[in-house]
Amino acid sequence: MGKIFKLSAVLLVAFMFATFVFIGCSDDGNGGEDDGVRRDGDVRTISVAGIDIEVVYVSAGTFTMGDSLSGIIDWEGASGSVMRQVTLTRGFWIGKYPITQTQYQAVMGTDPSFFRGRPDNPVERVSWYNAAAFADSVDGRLPTDAEWEFAARGGNKSQGFVFSGSNDSNEVGWFGSWDFEAENRTHEVGKKKPNELGIYDMSGNVWEWVSDWKEDFDSTPVIDPTGAADGSLRASRGGSYMHNPVGVSNVLAQRRFFAPALMDGSIGFRVVFDAD
Repeated sequence: MGKIFKLSAVLLVAFMFATFVFIGCSDDGNGGEDDGVRRDGDVRTISVAGIDIEVVYVSAGTFTMGDSLSGIIDWEGASGSVMRQVTLTRGFWIGKYPITQTQYQAVMGTDPSFFRGRPDNPVERVSWYNAAAFADSVDGRLPTDAEWEFAARGGNKSQGFVFSGSNDSNEVGWFGSWDFEAENRTHEVGKKKPNELGIYDMSGNVWEWVSDWKEDFDSTPVIDPTGAADGSLRASRGGSYMHNPVGVSNVLAQRRFFAPALMDGSIGFRVVFDAD
C-alpha cells in the first residue's frame, strides 16, 4: 500500500510539473508566452483579402526625430538641422517587409512594377493613392512619418544606428552607387540583416510612402503627429537602390517628397495595423 501511495504521489508531481511547463511556456509563435501581452518585436501573420502579411509589434514610446547634422531632409531643399521630441502614445503593428509584387497583385489585380516578374521583390511604380488603397483593402493604413522613423530606428530597442539595424549600409540595405552599369534594381525582401525589432528593408531597396503631407518642422515636442492637414507632396522614407548613402549622416532622418500621383520604379510601401 505504501509503495502504491508513493508511486501515485510521484505520478501526481510529474503530471503537475508537465502541466505547469505546458501552460507556463505556451508559445504564441513569436518566442514569447501567450499571455496576451504585446512585446516589442512580437510577430504576427495577418491573413486578409486572400494574402498573409507578417507584421511586427512596435510599442508606444518617445524618441528624437531627425538628426543633428542632416536634420529632417527634404530633397526639394533641406529644412536644416531640425530635431524634435516625438511621443507615440499607441503601439502598432508594422509590416515586417515592404509589400511584395505577389501581395499587391493578389489584392489589386495588377503588378505595376518596373521590375515585374520578381514576385518576392517590393512592388514599385505604385502611386501614393494606390498604396493607400491597398492598405485600406487589407484593413490597414500607411504608417505616419513618425511611426515609420520610430520603427526604423528600432523603437524602444534602438541602439542608435545610422541605418535601420546597423552602421554599415551593406549589412541592412540595398543601395545604389550612381554607377548605372552596376546592379541598380530592387531585390528580394528580407535578404539583409533586420533591425533591432526584426524589421527588414527599412534602409534601401525602395523608398516607402508614408501618410504625411509635406510639412515644415520646428523643434517643438509633439505627440502622435500626423503631418500637415493638406498639401501637394507626400513624404517617403528609407532610400532606395538608386540612393547613394555616402556622406549622409543619418539615412533614417531623411525624407523625400513626391507628388502623390507619381509612379516611380524606386518607390514602394509597407502597411501598418492599429494595435486595437
